[in-house]
Amino acid sequence: MKESIKNFILIFSSMLFLLSLVYSFTRPKSQEAYQFHAYLRNTFDDNGYNVLKQGMEQAANDYKIELSFSVMEEDGEQQVDLLKQEVEAGVEGFIVEPKQEPFDFNQAITVPFVYVNQQELVDQIPVVSADNHQNGYVLGKEMLAATNEQGRVLVVRPKVLYSEDSENYVGLQQAFSEQQVAFDEWIIEEGQIDPLIQHLSDKKEYLGIVSLSLELSEALGKAKKQEKTFENQALYGFGLSNQLLNFIEQGVFQGVGVSNQFAVGYAAVVQLMSQVSGEYQRIPGIDTLFVTKENLFDTDNQKLLFPFIQ
Repeated sequence: MKESIKNFILIFSSMLFLLSLVYSFTRPKSQEAYQFHAYLRNTFDDNGYNVLKQGMEQAANDYKIELSFSVMEEDGEQQVDLLKQEVEAGVEGFIVEPKQEPFDFNQAITVPFVYVNQQELVDQIPVVSADNHQNGYVLGKEMLAATNEQGRVLVVRPKVLYSEDSENYVGLQQAFSEQQVAFDEWIIEEGQIDPLIQHLSDKKEYLGIVSLSLELSEALGKAKKQEKTFENQALYGFGLSNQLLNFIEQGVFQGVGVSNQFAVGYAAVVQLMSQVSGEYQRIPGIDTLFVTKENLFDTDNQKLLFPFIQ
Protein backbone atom coordinates (compact mmCIF):
# COMPACT_ATOMS: atom_id res chain seq x y z
CA MET A 1 0.00 0.00 0.00
CA LYS A 2 2.77 2.42 0.95
CA GLU A 3 4.65 1.47 -2.22
CA SER A 4 1.57 2.32 -4.33
CA ILE A 5 1.26 5.75 -2.70
CA LYS A 6 4.95 6.45 -3.31
CA ASN A 7 4.57 5.46 -6.97
CA PHE A 8 1.50 7.67 -7.32
CA ILE A 9 3.29 10.66 -5.79
CA LEU A 10 6.29 10.08 -8.04
CA ILE A 11 4.14 9.86 -11.18
CA PHE A 12 2.08 12.93 -10.18
CA SER A 13 5.24 14.96 -9.47
CA SER A 14 6.70 13.94 -12.82
CA MET A 15 3.52 15.03 -14.60
CA LEU A 16 3.57 18.40 -12.86
CA PHE A 17 7.21 18.88 -13.84
CA LEU A 18 6.50 18.02 -17.47
CA LEU A 19 3.47 20.33 -17.54
CA SER A 20 5.53 23.19 -16.10
CA LEU A 21 8.16 22.66 -18.79
CA VAL A 22 5.55 22.67 -21.53
CA TYR A 23 3.96 25.85 -20.14
CA SER A 24 7.29 27.65 -19.84
CA PHE A 25 8.00 27.03 -23.55
CA THR A 26 4.50 27.65 -24.90
CA ARG A 27 3.13 30.51 -22.76
CA PRO A 28 2.87 33.90 -24.50
CA LYS A 29 5.68 36.30 -23.84
CA SER A 30 4.85 39.18 -21.52
CA GLN A 31 4.31 42.53 -23.21
CA GLU A 32 7.43 44.66 -22.99
CA ALA A 33 6.90 48.22 -21.79
CA TYR A 34 6.28 50.80 -24.48
CA GLN A 35 9.07 53.33 -24.89
CA PHE A 36 7.78 56.88 -25.32
CA HIS A 37 9.53 60.24 -25.35
CA ALA A 38 7.94 63.62 -24.58
CA TYR A 39 9.34 66.89 -25.90
CA LEU A 40 8.00 69.78 -23.82
CA ARG A 41 8.58 73.54 -23.86
CA ASN A 42 10.19 73.16 -20.46
CA THR A 43 10.51 70.12 -18.22
CA PHE A 44 10.35 72.23 -15.05
CA ASP A 45 8.99 75.67 -14.32
CA ASP A 46 10.66 78.20 -12.04
CA ASN A 47 9.07 76.54 -9.01
CA GLY A 48 10.71 73.20 -9.79
CA TYR A 49 7.70 71.30 -11.08
CA ASN A 50 5.57 70.94 -14.16
CA VAL A 51 1.96 69.80 -13.76
CA LEU A 52 1.75 68.68 -17.40
CA LYS A 53 4.82 66.49 -16.87
CA GLN A 54 3.40 65.12 -13.61
CA GLY A 55 0.26 63.96 -15.41
CA MET A 56 2.35 62.15 -18.01
CA GLU A 57 4.48 60.52 -15.32
CA GLN A 58 1.40 59.32 -13.47
CA ALA A 59 -0.05 57.72 -16.63
CA ALA A 60 3.30 56.13 -17.46
CA ASN A 61 3.41 54.64 -13.97
CA ASP A 62 -0.19 53.39 -14.18
CA TYR A 63 0.32 51.74 -17.57
CA LYS A 64 3.91 50.56 -17.03
CA ILE A 65 5.33 52.72 -19.81
CA GLU A 66 8.94 53.85 -20.11
CA LEU A 67 8.68 57.62 -20.62
CA SER A 68 11.55 60.08 -20.94
CA PHE A 69 11.54 63.87 -21.34
CA SER A 70 13.46 66.53 -23.22
CA VAL A 71 13.04 70.23 -23.95
CA MET A 72 11.90 71.17 -27.45
CA GLU A 73 14.59 72.51 -29.75
CA GLU A 74 14.15 75.89 -31.40
CA ASP A 75 15.45 74.65 -34.75
CA GLY A 76 13.06 72.36 -36.63
CA GLU A 77 15.71 70.42 -38.56
CA GLN A 78 17.70 69.78 -35.40
CA GLN A 79 14.55 68.57 -33.65
CA VAL A 80 13.75 66.15 -36.49
CA ASP A 81 17.30 64.76 -36.32
CA LEU A 82 16.85 64.11 -32.61
CA LEU A 83 13.56 62.34 -33.24
CA LYS A 84 15.17 60.08 -35.85
CA GLN A 85 17.89 59.16 -33.37
CA GLU A 86 15.25 58.33 -30.76
CA VAL A 87 13.38 56.06 -33.21
CA GLU A 88 16.62 54.24 -34.05
CA ALA A 89 17.16 53.76 -30.31
CA GLY A 90 13.77 52.07 -29.96
CA VAL A 91 11.32 54.87 -29.08
CA GLU A 92 7.84 53.86 -30.28
CA GLY A 93 5.98 57.17 -29.99
CA PHE A 94 6.32 60.87 -29.18
CA ILE A 95 4.36 63.48 -27.28
CA VAL A 96 5.16 67.00 -28.48
CA GLU A 97 4.26 70.37 -26.98
CA PRO A 98 5.04 72.85 -29.79
CA LYS A 99 6.57 76.19 -28.90
CA GLN A 100 5.23 77.97 -31.96
CA GLU A 101 3.91 76.38 -35.15
CA PRO A 102 4.28 72.57 -35.13
CA PHE A 103 7.21 71.19 -37.07
CA ASP A 104 6.47 68.93 -40.03
CA PHE A 105 7.36 65.74 -38.18
CA ASN A 106 4.97 63.46 -40.00
CA GLN A 107 6.97 63.45 -43.23
CA ALA A 108 10.19 62.46 -41.51
CA ILE A 109 9.14 60.22 -38.62
CA THR A 110 7.08 57.06 -39.01
CA VAL A 111 6.13 56.33 -35.39
CA PRO A 112 2.92 57.79 -33.85
CA PHE A 113 2.70 61.33 -32.46
CA VAL A 114 0.40 63.15 -30.07
CA TYR A 115 0.40 66.93 -29.69
CA VAL A 116 -0.47 68.66 -26.42
CA ASN A 117 -1.60 72.27 -25.96
CA GLN A 118 -1.99 72.69 -29.69
CA GLN A 119 -5.45 73.72 -30.85
CA GLU A 120 -5.51 72.79 -34.51
CA LEU A 121 -5.14 69.28 -35.93
CA VAL A 122 -1.93 68.93 -37.93
CA ASP A 123 -1.57 66.12 -40.51
CA GLN A 124 -4.17 64.03 -38.66
CA ILE A 125 -1.97 63.90 -35.54
CA PRO A 126 -4.17 63.63 -32.41
CA VAL A 127 -4.27 66.72 -30.20
CA VAL A 128 -4.91 66.73 -26.45
CA SER A 129 -5.75 70.16 -25.04
CA ALA A 130 -8.10 71.91 -22.65
CA ASP A 131 -10.91 74.13 -23.94
CA ASN A 132 -8.84 77.30 -23.83
CA HIS A 133 -11.38 79.32 -25.78
CA GLN A 134 -13.89 78.68 -23.01
CA ASN A 135 -11.20 79.48 -20.45
CA GLY A 136 -10.71 82.95 -21.91
CA TYR A 137 -14.43 83.51 -22.37
CA VAL A 138 -15.25 82.68 -18.75
CA LEU A 139 -12.46 84.90 -17.43
CA GLY A 140 -13.72 87.82 -19.52
CA LYS A 141 -17.31 87.36 -18.35
CA GLU A 142 -16.32 87.03 -14.70
CA MET A 143 -14.05 90.08 -14.84
CA LEU A 144 -16.75 92.29 -16.33
CA ALA A 145 -19.36 90.96 -13.89
CA ALA A 146 -17.14 92.03 -10.98
CA THR A 147 -17.46 95.74 -11.79
CA ASN A 148 -20.34 98.14 -12.44
CA GLU A 149 -18.09 100.81 -13.92
CA GLN A 150 -17.73 101.80 -17.55
CA GLY A 151 -14.35 101.90 -19.20
CA ARG A 152 -11.73 100.00 -21.13
CA VAL A 153 -9.77 96.83 -20.45
CA LEU A 154 -6.03 96.48 -20.98
CA VAL A 155 -4.73 93.19 -22.42
CA VAL A 156 -1.01 92.63 -21.84
CA ARG A 157 0.66 90.00 -24.01
CA PRO A 158 4.09 88.85 -25.18
CA LYS A 159 5.07 89.43 -28.80
CA VAL A 160 4.60 85.72 -29.63
CA LEU A 161 1.72 83.71 -28.19
CA TYR A 162 1.57 79.97 -27.69
CA SER A 163 -1.41 78.21 -29.26
CA GLU A 164 -3.40 77.97 -26.01
CA ASP A 165 -2.68 81.63 -25.22
CA SER A 166 -4.12 82.62 -28.61
CA GLU A 167 -7.26 80.60 -27.88
CA ASN A 168 -7.57 82.24 -24.47
CA TYR A 169 -7.37 85.60 -26.25
CA VAL A 170 -10.10 84.70 -28.75
CA GLY A 171 -12.43 83.67 -25.93
CA LEU A 172 -11.59 86.84 -24.04
CA GLN A 173 -12.39 89.02 -27.04
CA GLN A 174 -15.72 87.25 -27.50
CA ALA A 175 -16.70 88.10 -23.91
CA PHE A 176 -15.70 91.74 -24.44
CA SER A 177 -17.61 91.93 -27.72
CA GLU A 178 -20.81 90.55 -26.20
CA GLN A 179 -20.67 93.18 -23.44
CA GLN A 180 -19.58 95.90 -25.91
CA VAL A 181 -16.46 96.63 -23.86
CA ALA A 182 -13.48 98.13 -25.67
CA PHE A 183 -9.92 97.05 -24.87
CA ASP A 184 -6.37 98.21 -25.48
CA GLU A 185 -3.51 95.85 -26.25
CA TRP A 186 -0.02 96.25 -24.87
CA ILE A 187 2.75 94.05 -26.30
CA ILE A 188 5.70 93.38 -23.99
CA GLU A 189 9.06 93.17 -25.75
CA GLU A 190 11.51 90.72 -24.15
CA GLY A 191 9.83 90.86 -20.75
CA GLN A 192 10.36 94.60 -20.28
CA ILE A 193 7.41 95.89 -18.24
CA ASP A 194 8.84 99.28 -17.18
CA PRO A 195 7.20 101.15 -20.11
CA LEU A 196 3.89 99.55 -19.11
CA ILE A 197 4.31 100.70 -15.50
CA GLN A 198 4.94 104.23 -16.75
CA HIS A 199 1.87 104.02 -18.98
CA LEU A 200 -0.29 102.95 -16.04
CA SER A 201 0.98 105.83 -13.90
CA ASP A 202 -0.07 108.32 -16.62
CA LYS A 203 -3.37 106.64 -17.49
CA LYS A 204 -6.66 106.52 -15.63
CA GLU A 205 -7.34 103.10 -14.19
CA TYR A 206 -8.70 100.38 -16.46
CA LEU A 207 -11.63 98.16 -15.62
CA GLY A 208 -9.05 95.42 -15.42
CA ILE A 209 -5.69 94.30 -16.75
CA VAL A 210 -5.46 90.83 -18.27
CA SER A 211 -2.13 89.10 -18.84
CA LEU A 212 -2.00 86.41 -21.51
CA SER A 213 1.13 84.63 -20.27
CA LEU A 214 2.17 83.14 -16.95
CA GLU A 215 5.53 84.90 -16.94
CA LEU A 216 3.95 88.33 -17.50
CA SER A 217 1.33 87.61 -14.85
CA GLU A 218 4.02 86.93 -12.26
CA ALA A 219 5.94 90.06 -13.29
CA LEU A 220 2.81 92.22 -13.07
CA GLY A 221 1.94 90.79 -9.66
CA LYS A 222 5.37 91.66 -8.31
CA ALA A 223 5.15 95.15 -9.81
CA LYS A 224 1.70 95.74 -8.31
CA LYS A 225 3.03 94.89 -4.84
CA GLN A 226 5.94 97.32 -5.27
CA GLU A 227 4.41 100.19 -7.24
CA LYS A 228 1.79 102.53 -5.80
CA THR A 229 0.72 103.62 -9.30
CA PHE A 230 -1.64 100.71 -9.79
CA GLU A 231 -1.99 99.07 -6.39
CA ASN A 232 -5.77 99.34 -6.71
CA GLN A 233 -5.85 98.04 -10.27
CA ALA A 234 -7.67 94.73 -10.83
CA LEU A 235 -5.37 92.06 -12.30
CA TYR A 236 -6.34 88.86 -14.14
CA GLY A 237 -4.29 86.23 -15.92
CA PHE A 238 -3.89 82.66 -17.14
CA GLY A 239 -1.76 79.77 -15.98
CA LEU A 240 -0.72 78.01 -12.80
CA SER A 241 2.24 78.48 -10.49
CA ASN A 242 2.79 78.75 -6.74
CA GLN A 243 3.60 82.43 -7.19
CA LEU A 244 0.34 83.14 -8.99
CA LEU A 245 -1.71 81.23 -6.42
CA ASN A 246 -0.02 83.24 -3.67
CA PHE A 247 -0.96 86.45 -5.49
CA ILE A 248 -4.59 85.31 -5.57
CA GLU A 249 -4.57 84.48 -1.87
CA GLN A 250 -3.04 87.88 -1.09
CA GLY A 251 -5.59 89.71 -3.26
CA VAL A 252 -2.95 90.92 -5.72
CA PHE A 253 -4.77 89.08 -8.52
CA GLN A 254 -8.55 89.05 -8.66
CA GLY A 255 -8.85 85.98 -10.88
CA VAL A 256 -6.89 83.47 -12.96
CA GLY A 257 -8.00 81.07 -15.69
CA VAL A 258 -6.43 77.64 -15.17
CA SER A 259 -6.54 74.61 -17.46
CA ASN A 260 -6.17 71.09 -16.06
CA GLN A 261 -2.67 70.38 -17.34
CA PHE A 262 -2.36 67.24 -15.24
CA ALA A 263 -5.32 65.77 -17.14
CA VAL A 264 -3.82 66.94 -20.46
CA GLY A 265 -0.57 65.12 -19.70
CA TYR A 266 -2.29 61.95 -18.52
CA ALA A 267 -4.65 61.80 -21.51
CA ALA A 268 -1.75 62.39 -23.94
CA VAL A 269 0.05 59.27 -22.74
CA VAL A 270 -3.13 57.19 -22.94
CA GLN A 271 -3.83 58.52 -26.44
CA LEU A 272 -0.30 57.74 -27.64
CA MET A 273 -0.56 54.23 -26.20
CA SER A 274 -3.77 53.70 -28.16
CA GLN A 275 -2.09 54.98 -31.34
CA VAL A 276 0.80 52.53 -30.95
CA SER A 277 -1.43 49.57 -30.07
CA GLY A 278 -3.98 50.34 -32.78
CA GLU A 279 -6.85 50.56 -30.30
CA TYR A 280 -9.13 53.60 -30.62
CA GLN A 281 -9.22 55.83 -27.56
CA ARG A 282 -11.54 58.85 -27.39
CA ILE A 283 -9.79 62.08 -26.43
CA PRO A 284 -11.60 63.41 -23.34
CA GLY A 285 -12.72 66.96 -22.75
CA ILE A 286 -10.34 68.73 -20.35
CA ASP A 287 -11.66 71.06 -17.65
CA THR A 288 -10.69 74.65 -17.01
CA LEU A 289 -11.28 76.69 -13.86
CA PHE A 290 -11.66 80.35 -12.98
CA VAL A 291 -9.82 80.75 -9.66
CA THR A 292 -10.49 83.60 -7.22
CA LYS A 293 -9.60 84.26 -3.60
CA GLU A 294 -13.10 83.15 -2.65
CA ASN A 295 -12.94 79.70 -4.29
CA LEU A 296 -9.20 79.04 -4.03
CA PHE A 297 -9.54 76.53 -1.19
CA ASP A 298 -12.68 74.76 -2.37
CA THR A 299 -12.10 71.00 -2.24
CA ASP A 300 -12.85 70.38 -5.93
CA ASN A 301 -10.63 73.27 -6.98
CA GLN A 302 -7.76 71.99 -4.86
CA LYS A 303 -7.91 68.69 -6.75
CA LEU A 304 -7.34 70.55 -10.04
CA LEU A 305 -4.75 72.98 -8.69
CA PHE A 306 -2.73 70.36 -6.84
CA PRO A 307 -3.55 67.02 -8.54
CA PHE A 308 -0.26 65.33 -7.69
CA ILE A 309 -0.73 65.99 -3.97
CA GLN A 310 -4.37 64.96 -4.09
